[in-house]
Amino acid sequence: MTPTSTIAMSSELISPSPALAPEPSRRSGAGSIVAEGESRGASDRERVTLEGFILNIRQSERKPCSPRYYAIACSHAFHYLKSGCMNRECPECCDAVSSRRASRARKRLEAGRRGRAVCYTVLTVPPELREAFLDRKTWRAALKAMFGVLRSKFGAEFAVECSHPWGDKDPSRFHPHANFLWVSKAGAFLSVEHLQKEWANVLGSRRLPVVWHQYSYEVGKIAHLARYVTRDFPGFSEWCGSMRWYGDYPARPDIKLRCPVCGSSYVYLRKLSFGEYIERVTDDAFP
Repeated sequence: MTPTSTIAMSSELISPSPALAPEPSRRSGAGSIVAEGESRGASDRERVTLEGFILNIRQSERKPCSPRYYAIACSHAFHYLKSGCMNRECPECCDAVSSRRASRARKRLEAGRRGRAVCYTVLTVPPELREAFLDRKTWRAALKAMFGVLRSKFGAEFAVECSHPWGDKDPSRFHPHANFLWVSKAGAFLSVEHLQKEWANVLGSRRLPVVWHQYSYEVGKIAHLARYVTRDFPGFSEWCGSMRWYGDYPARPDIKLRCPVCGSSYVYLRKLSFGEYIERVTDDAFP
C-alpha cells in the first residue's frame, strides 16, 4: 500500500485547557535570545534560556573524544580494538550512537506492528508557548499526556517518541517538536484537525498548533523514519532525553554482537588501558 501523508497548519483560536498553560510573560530587554523572539516570564535564576543551550553546544564541540580500548574473542581470533567514547554529547560519536538507537527502534517497531502501518506524527509548539517548554519536565509531562490521548482517542497500541529542539531549517531558534512513531489498533488514517485540537488542549494553547501526520507500511520507509527521529543533538541531550516507549510495546529484541573485523559473533572480554592496547597491537593493526 502506498504511504499517505497529510500536513495541517492553522492559527485558529480555540478554548485552551489550563493544564499546561504557561504563566503570562513580560517583554524582555533588547538583545535577549528567546524562543522565536517571544517574551520571557520567569526569573533569571529559574529560567533555562536558549543562550545556555547554545553554550552547552559550544562546550560539547570543544571537548575531545575520549577513545576506549577493549579486547574481544570471535570465532576466528582475539582482537584488540579501539572505539570512540560513544557519548551522545560527543560530536564525533553522536552519529554512531544515533545509528545504534535507530536500529533498535526499527527492530522493536517491526516486532510489534505485525504487518500494520507505522504512523509518524510530528507535534509542534506555537511560538508564544515555547519558552514554557524549555523546562524538560514540563515538556515530558505534555508528551505523556499526549500519548494518553493517542491511546484513548486514536487507538494507539504503542509508540516511541524522540524530541527535537529545533527544525532543520534554522538551528538557531528553539523550536521544540515531538516525533511519535506509533502503531494503532484503529488503523493509520485519522483526522489531523482532531489531532491538532487534542494537542492544543494538552499544551493549553488558544490556537491550533502545526501538526504533521503520515504513515507507511514499507520497511525501507519505516527504517528511514527511525533514523531521522532518533538522531542526537550534542549539547541538547539532557533536554531531549532518551527515546521513550509508551503503551504495550514489544520486548526489546536480542542484539547480536558482530565482530567489526570478520563479521562473526563475538564475546566481549574486557576493557584495556591505552598502554595495554599499544602492547597488543602491531604497527600494521594500529588504527
